[in-house]
Amino acid sequence: MHRFFTTPENITEEKLILRGSDVAHIRTVLRLKGGDRIQVLDGRGNCY
Repeated sequence: MHRFFTTPENITEEKLILRGSDVAHIRTVLRLKGGDRIQVLDGRGNCY
């Protein structure tokens, strides 16, 4: 499974936000689609 990092400020109870080069990498390099799974880490030991 692919892992990406984001800052805790980009995570709420309802959603998390990935920006910039991570989004481009997910779409164009990995060619992931809606419903595909990734892991997002916040640098504080939490994994989403």
